[in-house]
Amino acid sequence: NGLLAAGYLSERDGALTLPPAGERWCIEFGIDLATLRHSRRPLCRGCLDWSERRTHLSGALGAAILERMLTRGWVRRQSQGRALVVSPAGVRFVQQL
Repeated sequence: NGLLAAGYLSERDGALTLPPAGERWCIEFGIDLATLRHSRRPLCRGCLDWSERRTHLSGALGAAILERMLTRGWVRRQSQGRALVVSPAGVRFVQQL
């Protein structure tokens, strides 16, 4: 929701797209969009989270954002399952979107 509210993602007819503002944000965040666009995965799409019943960003862009957040130490994986632990810096990052 933060990326949509900030104008970094657009939703149209249920599909997510990356507008120019989102492209600039990705580049500033250190994401290589050219590589992502050549991936077999779609660049961005919505995916319903089975546990929270809310839509989240999936596709190559969602994975790239997660990887950057893991690299920066803003999130870490729990030892079991797919759950993530978000650091205070990660919370601030998400809240500032």
